Amino acid sequence: MSLNRMSIRLVAGALALSMGLPALAQNLETMELFAPADVSTYGSGIQPKEGYFFSLDWLNWYISKPDVAVIGNDTPGERSRLVYNVGNPDTAWTQTNSHDTGAFESAVTNGNRIEFGRVCDRQGWMVGIYNLRDQTQRFVASDVNVVFADDDDWGDPSGGRLQGPIVQTTPGDPTTNGPNVNLPVIFDEMTVVNRVEHWNVELMCLHRTRPFHYGGYFEFFAGVRYFEFDESFGVDARRVDDPNAATPPNNASVILANSLWDTMAENHVIGPQAGVRWFKQSSRWMFSTEARFLAGYNLQNLSQTGILASEINPIPSTRVLGEPALMLATPFDHVDHEEVFSPVVELRAELRYQFTRAVSFRAGWTGMWMDGIARASNLVDYSLFEQGVMGILADNNDRDVFIHGLTIGVDVNR
Repeated sequence: MSLNRMSIRLVAGALALSMGLPALAQNLETMELFAPADVSTYGSGIQPKEGYFFSLDWLNWYISKPDVAVIGNDTPGERSRLVYNVGNPDTAWTQTNSHDTGAFESAVTNGNRIEFGRVCDRQGWMVGIYNLRDQTQRFVASDVNVVFADDDDWGDPSGGRLQGPIVQTTPGDPTTNGPNVNLPVIFDEMTVVNRVEHWNVELMCLHRTRPFHYGGYFEFFAGVRYFEFDESFGVDARRVDDPNAATPPNNASVILANSLWDTMAENHVIGPQAGVRWFKQSSRWMFSTEARFLAGYNLQNLSQTGILASEINPIPSTRVLGEPALMLATPFDHVDHEEVFSPVVELRAELRYQFTRAVSFRAGWTGMWMDGIARASNLVDYSLFEQGVMGILADNNDRDVFIHGLTIGVDVNR
């Protein structure tokens, strides 16, 4: 988490808490926290609570996995490369990408949600804050084939970054360097890490209806909401030293060793929100359902940093067979900013048990669907062109995300 994001989160939380908690603390005595629960059915029945309220939830939520992305170039027409074996130059073969991000799952993560506010004469306000712990997934793969889109017109003399000499097969002279040809990229070991951060803050006014004939109530919400959905996708591709490996043919499998790239997608979503809640209490039990809709404006910060071929021989003229003739250790740093519409739909269903007059316990389910979200693993451009290496596929910044799971908590005067 960057210092900027941490500061924004702390400021937002501090402002929200400072608005309501002092007043809530001053009114705890009047709530009669541990008085017997009011389950009377006389008159108009159990009345909804008014005054300051507070709730704290433990969250056990699943975040949907990103769309499966190939680790390597996936541009139509360029998904494979004709390459040559250094040890057997008469054998040409078509290299394709061997791995993708299909190992990632819709993994669970925990967090907390706080809501507080005040209702008086059926009018009020409320603040909601929740934060999920980072969802981190990783996998390690061996002998990973990665196809890069190489520019055949790059360099002087003309040639791609991944082209180099192999053994010449002229009869009687098998050790002479041949012409530059396309070389394969096969990493001995690759570690892939995907990390998601998500938090939210909202401020809304509310209006509660009068009771209906069957005893239920509606609450209508309107206000503003802000959340972040940030994801990083990092790859660490290496050569594993093997003293028994043959050389120079083995060099052909690690011509970009060691390489790493880290792509970051920050989604800053803000906009107006409206919602409705229906609840009904019977004896000590209350059932409620809730729906919210956010018309979000998403300011995306997309970035990518890394280096290719950090261990390559820095002097091209002294390279051995199977090493690229022109490629150098190449660091890169790409940045892009996009703006998209990100609607969010949130649904809740909860069951409460009234323990005392003011305190109740609750359990339920929350589900959120959000669209227009940039996910890091879908943004990587595996290209080695004249204008630079790697890059950001900004057109892939519009994905949907589904978050859902169990909530367990306690209410005070809600």
